[in-house]
Amino acid sequence: MTTATSRPIATRRERWAWYLYDFGNSAYAAVVLLAVYSAYFQGKVIGGAEGSRLWGLAVGIAMLFVAVTSPILGAIADFSGAKKRFLLFCTAMSVLFTAGLFFATPGNVLIGMGFFILAEIGYRSAQVFYNGLLPEIAAPEEMGRVSGYGWAIGTAGGIICLVLILPLIMFLGDTFADDTFIVRLSLVITAVFWAISAAPIFLWLTERAEAKSLPPGENYLSVAFKQLRGTIRKAGRFKEFVKYMLAFLVYNDGVIMALDFAAIIGAVIFGLDQQMLIIFVIIVQVTNVVGAYL
Repeated sequence: MTTATSRPIATRRERWAWYLYDFGNSAYAAVVLLAVYSAYFQGKVIGGAEGSRLWGLAVGIAMLFVAVTSPILGAIADFSGAKKRFLLFCTAMSVLFTAGLFFATPGNVLIGMGFFILAEIGYRSAQVFYNGLLPEIAAPEEMGRVSGYGWAIGTAGGIICLVLILPLIMFLGDTFADDTFIVRLSLVITAVFWAISAAPIFLWLTERAEAKSLPPGENYLSVAFKQLRGTIRKAGRFKEFVKYMLAFLVYNDGVIMALDFAAIIGAVIFGLDQQMLIIFVIIVQVTNVVGAYL
């Protein structure tokens, strides 16, 4: 006997569209968070211990905002069958403000910090809707493999973007009167790289979730809060899972903060310059690709 399923199987092109989004998304992580902008913000835009403090504050503001809004927006996107639309908005927001970091010249704290916070909110929020599309392109028994491939291919995107940027910084970094121009230009290149890589997911991937009808007297916001309350009540029945999730949040946030400060630690404590930071991150990312794929 065969079991019927109403969920269409994703095409190879749809899965590659999903992979390619991570390919561009990881370029943002590699350049903005890991290798380039964090160290530039700390050392050039602000400088000294205050640069490190404000970087941590900016990351914290963005993460707190996403932590509060993501459960609500995620519930709305699920109910309305609009994950791709939310993904498009958050991606466009992050791409726009990543490119805008070109204007974060030394001393321009408002743009340097404000645009980064907005780019980071878009980046982190987009991941919620991107991950939400995984069950629509992979059956439960395939999710681990598809997710692992996505991680590996995505990380490769970060490496390629860094490889594109490295020669510019090595050979053209000192040719302009403004010695920050090439570093700032690398952020525009990253934004374009991400936008191009993200395009297939909006063009090729069909969202299979259908919008549900709103109950009388309800709106999407009220329905989202009701769904959240229901989820929280049901979670109490799975105590081990709740403990796991809390432990994961604490552990994973520690990992994220270590990564977000990696370039600053390398520059301040170990004296790595911009070229060395990029090379170091490329080496780390290569091992990341291999590990995720395996």
